Amino acid sequence: MSLQGLTLGEISELDEIYIADEELDGVLGRIQRDIRSGNNAKRATAYKALRRISTIKTKKNGASVKVREPETKFLTGKAKFERRLNLIPKGIRNDLVLGSKTTSDFSVYSIKLAEGNRVEMFESGDNKREGLTNVNRAMLPNGAVMLVESIQILSGVGAGATEEDGKIVDFDKIHEIIANGNFTFKNGQKIHFEDMSSAVFNHEGGSGVVKGIYKLNTPKMILPDTEIIFDIDMAGTLPANTFIKVIFNGIISVKA
Repeated sequence: MSLQGLTLGEISELDEIYIADEELDGVLGRIQRDIRSGNNAKRATAYKALRRISTIKTKKNGASVKVREPETKFLTGKAKFERRLNLIPKGIRNDLVLGSKTTSDFSVYSIKLAEGNRVEMFESGDNKREGLTNVNRAMLPNGAVMLVESIQILSGVGAGATEEDGKIVDFDKIHEIIANGNFTFKNGQKIHFEDMSSAVFNHEGGSGVVKGIYKLNTPKMILPDTEIIFDIDMAGTLPANTFIKVIFNGIISVKA
């Protein structure tokens, strides 16, 4: 069943909703409008519908089968977020459907002094401090979920080794010692990347590419109340007073 021209009240429990890529952007708005119509039948089917969202069918040996097409550069961040509604905790998913939450562009960042061969970019004891990090306890703002579309790593040398020095560093490159190492990205027990080569960040920008950024072919979800873990491992020691900055760019759920 295609979403095109469909009202949720027409969906039975046995139906599955198939959404083509070009329809993904704005599917939540369509569901919200049906809910606000005041039709109890539509409201009741909305939550069931979200559990059955998939991508459009294709034909295989004469039979219809569901497929998950690879991400494409033509999908907006919002569409990629909506494509993963089934991964979002039920309470937040319901808030998105009811319209009490919406989505917005967002970046999470953290700055750390590089000491030793491993740098833990987020730690449970971190407090939100402008110029150092914009999250508390290595977690997203309360009740938020975020889809990370790209990660950026840059480094720079400060005048000293204090936190105040870290706030005013010119992050102008990624040091070759960092680029020749590995990184691990987890969200709680969920492993997104493990011992991934940091060379993916090793470029100087140009031709419309942002310096030090890695655009994810498969965006990763950060869930609420779950610790962000991003560790950088290196074979050598960086010059004294070197600070590292990591930035996650993507789409986050916020109050409407």
